[in-house]
Amino acid sequence: AMAAARVSIPAAVRRTIQNIKEIAGNHTDEEVYAALRECDMDPNETAQKLLHQGRWRARSRQREMRVSLS
Repeated sequence: AMAAARVSIPAAVRRTIQNIKEIAGNHTDEEVYAALRECDMDPNETAQKLLHQGRWRARSRQREMRVSLS
């Protein structure tokens, strides 16, 4: 998480990130920015992606933990 915090987010993108966070809820700026980049900077697609991720986050986090421990 520390490495992600050093990502510099352009000011114009920060406004978009704030808008997405209002829709998608509890995500960090860095999480939203990473998702934006995966979605070719499409805010609508990003918000949908993050909303969907939020629903499945607990389950996927457990899976990631198992993967990283193996």
